[in-house]
Amino acid sequence: MSRWNDKGMTLFETIVSLNILIVCAALLLSFIPVFDKDVIRPDRDASMAAQQIKYDARTAYNIEAEGNILYMEEENAELSFEKTGTNLVRKRNGQGYEIVMQEVDVFQVTHQPYGADILIKRKNLKPFSFSVSLSPSFKKGGENYWIKKEP
Repeated sequence: MSRWNDKGMTLFETIVSLNILIVCAALLLSFIPVFDKDVIRPDRDASMAAQQIKYDARTAYNIEAEGNILYMEEENAELSFEKTGTNLVRKRNGQGYEIVMQEVDVFQVTHQPYGADILIKRKNLKPFSFSVSLSPSFKKGGENYWIKKEP
């Protein structure tokens, strides 16, 4: 006759199993955003809009800010980014209506000697700020120009 009971788990084994299960459940819940609905999250759409603005700034030879409108002068066009209603809109030569981002609360542009500082804010999301600067050189009419803008 065996001295040990082979029909079930001991109390110690049960407690260890439950502890392992609780730790796994806690780790799993920390990766699922169930309880943090009021937490302010980063704004991915603002990041994408910033990439669009920076991409357009690569070929600009002048960046200006008038009010809360960002103007970029390229060789053959002038681009503008402005808040219209709740949309951030991109226009080319004053025409068109390309919506870059929706549900924008604040689009703030501050002119700087190197380009512009931009702040985009939407409700319940972190404000997204970034800078747009001029490229050090550009090609116009077959010639390369170095850009240096004095304040």
